[in-house]
Amino acid sequence: MALLLGLLTGLALVAPVGPISIALVGVGVTGGRRPAVRAAGGVALADAVMVTIAFALGSLILTAPERVTDVVEVVLGVVLVAIALSMIGEADRMVETAGRLRRPATALFTATAANPLTLTVWVGVAAAAPYAGDSFSRSLFVGGLITASVVWHTFLALGAAAVGPKIRPSWLAWGSRIAGVLVLGIGVFTMAGPFRG
Repeated sequence: MALLLGLLTGLALVAPVGPISIALVGVGVTGGRRPAVRAAGGVALADAVMVTIAFALGSLILTAPERVTDVVEVVLGVVLVAIALSMIGEADRMVETAGRLRRPATALFTATAANPLTLTVWVGVAAAAPYAGDSFSRSLFVGGLITASVVWHTFLALGAAAVGPKIRPSWLAWGSRIAGVLVLGIGVFTMAGPFRG
């Protein structure tokens, strides 16, 4: 049951479109199946690392003094706003760059691991995760989260590669802009966290 719950939770968290998904689709559309699967592997590996860090350090982060968490929240919000503005303003260039990646696995691993939203989401999951007193079930839950990332990102990559010739780069650029607006909202909401009371 813990594995299934982790899998369903993970799918709910990794499926929404964001900057990493847009980049992954761009690699699949322009580069084809092999680079897309490599890129998906990079994303999934980064998620596995970040989930592990979040579950290992989540309680430390959540019990930090309020002033520290307020500063972290504002900084994460500012970074997310910057990412969102680049997704909106540089959408055409981002789509073009995704198709020219020489090492898509390394590039998307780095982008995923450096994305503050990734760690924020996984720390939130770690804080709310069930099975606090049962390390075996908690490990199965984490395994489900990681499996969800592998399955979803591989599916997304293969799907993008399959329909690649039918998708215009301008559509991907608009997808990036729309996702950028969503990330902008998350960034502003995160940045305003300490001031919400």
